[in-house]
Amino acid sequence: MRKRIAVSFLIGFVIIVAIIALNLWLFPILFKTSYLGWYLKNGVLIGFVTTITSLVWGDINRQSGLISSHPLDYLGSCLQVAGLPLIVLGAHTRKNKVPGASGSLFDILLMIPMLLILLLLIFGWLLVIVPLQYFVYLIAGAPARVFSKSDRRVTANIKSGQVDWKEVGPSDEVPTGWWDASVSSKPVAVTNLFVAMLLFGLRLALG
Repeated sequence: MRKRIAVSFLIGFVIIVAIIALNLWLFPILFKTSYLGWYLKNGVLIGFVTTITSLVWGDINRQSGLISSHPLDYLGSCLQVAGLPLIVLGAHTRKNKVPGASGSLFDILLMIPMLLILLLLIFGWLLVIVPLQYFVYLIAGAPARVFSKSDRRVTANIKSGQVDWKEVGPSDEVPTGWWDASVSSKPVAVTNLFVAMLLFGLRLALG
């Protein structure tokens, strides 16, 4: 069992390092800049955008593999996240006829380039951001990986300007008027917040 885990870890690690090596070679040729420099320059924005996305798309926080320290689990989760929008788009474009509704050629013609841009962004995320982000998540994801193992939640309530809180178990119901203030259920959002903080600190340190 341990040998199988070690082999899968090695396979995932080699895949990530190989893609990073390819980007290190291609970026100066195609974009006249270094791959690491580009990521560091845009990493804060990437972290905040991903944080907002994970908060808006609440179910993405259930995909804990996105912050996994195991490279193959991480890659598999990233592929699933990238694949879901493609499935959704395919379903909408294949079966988008509401009974009685008429299609618009104008909308279809505008939709095609928009979908192509979205596809390029998805593949760009997989090939450019995902590989290097594994190592960033390896560091910044540590708090979320620890928090996710907690069996306690904190509920809070604001009344007359006063904040009340109490700890509850994982299966306890949240009282009416209270909300779950815990961050253990939002591992992806928490990790990306730490990513933005980490990369912002690196940018300040490196000038």
